[in-house]
Amino acid sequence: MRKEPADMNNSGGVSESSTGRIDAESRLQLSLGIAGALSRCNDEIGSTLGRVVDLIREAIGFEAVGLRMRKDDDFPYCVHRGFPDEFVHADTPLCARRADGTVIRNGNGTPVLACTCGMVLGGQAYPELPYFTEGGSFWTNHFPELFQPGRDPRTCPRDTCRSSGYQSMALIPIRSGREILGLLQLHDSKAGGLDLQMIQLFECLAGQIGLALRCRRAEEELYKSEEQLHLSIEHAPTNIAMFDRNMCYLAASRRWLEDHNLAGKPFVGLNLYETADQIPEHWKQIHQHCLSGGVAKEEEEHSIDPAGRKRWWRWETRPWHSGLGQVGGIIIFSEEIRAGRAAREALAREREVLQAIMNGAKNSHLVYLDPNFNFVLVNETYARTAGYAPSELIGKNHFALFPNAENEEIFRRVRDTGEPVSYVDKPFEYPGHPELGITYWDLLLSPVKDKAGSVIGLVCWLYDTTERKRSEELMQRAKEELEARVRERTEELSHTVATLQDEVILRRAAEEALQQRTERLRELAAELTGAEQRERRRLAQILHDGLQQILVGAKYRLESIKRNEDAGRLASEVVRIIDEAIKTSRSLTAELSPPILYQSGLIPALQWLVAWMSHEHNLDVDFKAAKNLRPLQFDMTVFLFLTIRELLFNVIKHATVRSACVEVTEHKDHIRIVVEDKGAGFDRTQLRYAGGRTGGFGLFYINERLGMLGGKMTI
Repeated sequence: MRKEPADMNNSGGVSESSTGRIDAESRLQLSLGIAGALSRCNDEIGSTLGRVVDLIREAIGFEAVGLRMRKDDDFPYCVHRGFPDEFVHADTPLCARRADGTVIRNGNGTPVLACTCGMVLGGQAYPELPYFTEGGSFWTNHFPELFQPGRDPRTCPRDTCRSSGYQSMALIPIRSGREILGLLQLHDSKAGGLDLQMIQLFECLAGQIGLALRCRRAEEELYKSEEQLHLSIEHAPTNIAMFDRNMCYLAASRRWLEDHNLAGKPFVGLNLYETADQIPEHWKQIHQHCLSGGVAKEEEEHSIDPAGRKRWWRWETRPWHSGLGQVGGIIIFSEEIRAGRAAREALAREREVLQAIMNGAKNSHLVYLDPNFNFVLVNETYARTAGYAPSELIGKNHFALFPNAENEEIFRRVRDTGEPVSYVDKPFEYPGHPELGITYWDLLLSPVKDKAGSVIGLVCWLYDTTERKRSEELMQRAKEELEARVRERTEELSHTVATLQDEVILRRAAEEALQQRTERLRELAAELTGAEQRERRRLAQILHDGLQQILVGAKYRLESIKRNEDAGRLASEVVRIIDEAIKTSRSLTAELSPPILYQSGLIPALQWLVAWMSHEHNLDVDFKAAKNLRPLQFDMTVFLFLTIRELLFNVIKHATVRSACVEVTEHKDHIRIVVEDKGAGFDRTQLRYAGGRTGGFGLFYINERLGMLGGKMTI
């Protein structure tokens, strides 16, 4: 036993020679009192432990004494005296818990207990420390000094104990063998209240408490066992009776009591021989044989009842033993087998019918197995396929004949879960018959259950699908080959269709372009016709309003000359009018077809056009042309001249400016002409030449002609 060091007990009361707080006589009285309290078997366990706590508190004079006992995962107070309510409330739970309230467990699944109480209850004593004993107890006379700097941190008390103000404290484990059942706690606010002799005393008392609790638990379990035995016998569906060594009734089933005219009567303690009519002597000998430790039984034996009827019985008599191993009496089991015989005969007939039905299933393989997978019923088809006669398979184990780990696992799962399984085309290879190759089977495995729902056997139905499976495999291969060919043909057709679709799209686009071009040409033709008519009208108007009027004026003047003497002046006027007509005719001729265009080429014609535009339309044109421009074909010269003139007319009509720039350059094998102005501009995407529906036909005509001549126009 360890001693607490002197600096933790200034009273010196912890030495081996200390007299302690109670003398030897008081200790003896305490031990006897606790023994007496624990011996009161009729008391509730709570009352007994409460009396024990009261005796301890009274004997040692401590302020608070408590007992913790195991309840589920924790050790709450079952009895406590002298502790404040708030202390009990805060200190009762010992299980360490997470934030969500769940219990924290160690690697072995044992709950982790908090505080020094938890250490003692968990058997985590440290005998090398001065406040632990080799018996696993914790004690101290100066509890607050355990928390001074430098003290061993392994005691780990909680804040509840630290703030309680207790000085003397002892935690004594209550044991039953190696099992710790609870904890005895002693608390007092005065220092020096404990010594080693007291701790040893309370360890002994805790051992008595543990032993008493263990005995009480054993008695309760024995009582429950006896109750269960009596209930089992009473409600057994057969004839059962239990007797002591004097053949007096201890228990009996209801059926036994009915057969022996004891139903509804108090029978416990009655003697069998006194209540039964004429017990045969050989039965008494059997009873004595069993009371000597023997066992007797008979599968079929008849007796004559009081009405003179012969009744057949199956019975068994065997001894029952007391807790000390001695024969305490006998138990008799009996069952009338008349109904059993009829049932066996009916079962045999049903079995014959079932066997006939199974044999009638010529294309199916049917077997019935017991829970250990032994054959009970086998149809002829199954036996023939397996290479046996049906009688040769009965009683044999299925997997001893046909070992297969996978199938055995399936059979076990159906037996253990009670759930049927089925498979389609399940492969199977016959052991020792590689020439058969892989065979395929449809399998249905169903459990057979009794009324209680327990599996008592398995029905196995098999159908050979090997030929079908092989046909399906051939069909599948043929299908895959056909699908491969179809895919190839489909890819070819898809490529062809895609090509045709592309051609259709291109053709449709070409048709749309042709349609659009035709529409534009139709509009151009209409515009050209209109332009021709407008030009004819303009020429007619020029001739009518200009040249014709001049000529008419000249005619009038000539008529006047005939009648007027002032002929000289009139002749001069006629000459002037004729000169003006000639000028008008020449101007019209130059505008319609300038002679210089046919005589000198493109550049001189453009120079004339620039001067004509300035004179006739007040348009200042900055003209630039490349030197030594290569000669052009006449039709190209005429087209370029008319194009530039049309573009300059557009400047006059639409640009709202009085100046423009014309530049003619030569680049390798093509002529580049730029007509530029600083006018307001326009949306070129809406012009007819760009696919729009607005704007004049001049640009459209120019663009079309340029396209036909291998050129292009850019705005």
